[in-house]
Amino acid sequence: AGRISEEVRSGVTEGAFPLVLSGNCNSCVGTLAGLGGRDLGIVWFDGHADFHTPETTTSGFTDCMGLSTAVGHCWCGMAARVPGFEPVPEANTVLVGTKEIEPGERERLLASGVGVVSPGAGLFEELDAALADLSNRVRGVYLHLDLDVLDPGRVGRANEFAPEGGLTVEEV
Repeated sequence: AGRISEEVRSGVTEGAFPLVLSGNCNSCVGTLAGLGGRDLGIVWFDGHADFHTPETTTSGFTDCMGLSTAVGHCWCGMAARVPGFEPVPEANTVLVGTKEIEPGERERLLASGVGVVSPGAGLFEELDAALADLSNRVRGVYLHLDLDVLDPGRVGRANEFAPEGGLTVEEV
């Protein structure tokens, strides 16, 4: 995460557009740190909510905690050691296209200020409204795209975890 932070910060300083390609959602910590600032928003396209904490996960899979870490709900001590990292406020976060939300995550999401835009009818209208609202509070957006948000039946399987009923390429 520290190395990602350095590279992203360097790219931004040089006027480049930072694009981080990673096989792990937790790379968001380094990317957000490199972008810097609490006035960022997150738009998180993912087949899964990634809103677990070590206390709520039943699998122990740390990759399911990326969004929780980004908003300061877990791994706070480790994330704070990444130069430039600051948690993004929940209200500046929009989760899009998620098909699999486990019970512990669902409870946490409902109690949070994270916006949720579900796949299906009204997707574009809900997303437009969420982004318009977000644009009033932030100077920039970290866009997270986990390819498992794509429907494996209509697009092809991005990975073994991709849930059925996701978004199409056109919807993304």
